Amino acid sequence: MKLKKDDNLRKMAARTGWSCETLGKKIINRLKELDIDLDLYYGCTIDEAIKDIDHTPLTVMIYTIGKANSYWIPFFKDLVIMGEGDCPDCGGELRFKDYGERGRFSGDGYNYPIEWDGEVEMKCYECNKIFTV
Repeated sequence: MKLKKDDNLRKMAARTGWSCETLGKKIINRLKELDIDLDLYYGCTIDEAIKDIDHTPLTVMIYTIGKANSYWIPFFKDLVIMGEGDCPDCGGELRFKDYGERGRFSGDGYNYPIEWDGEVEMKCYECNKIFTV
């Protein structure tokens, strides 16, 4: 699991001096230490994931991620938990959908492998959006 790279994560990362990925990994690891099953909260905010636990560990976690203070609690609670996939919107897994309109096949399948040298459409099966890569 990872955190959605949004304005909240960017503001916190800029404040701590870490990259968004590094800060996101630290926060996810801390949430796992609190025995929160993050798979149940795919697409939810951290606030929804921690609503049933004591918030004392949350406050301690915010202070221990580095250079953070109580000002960052609202930003922290609004961070969105996502999957590890390639979808830029939700972190879901992109799967092959179709060959794009532009491009052509090359190779004969005997001496040269058959390859598509154009666009490929990929579909995210979490948010159902289609991307051209």
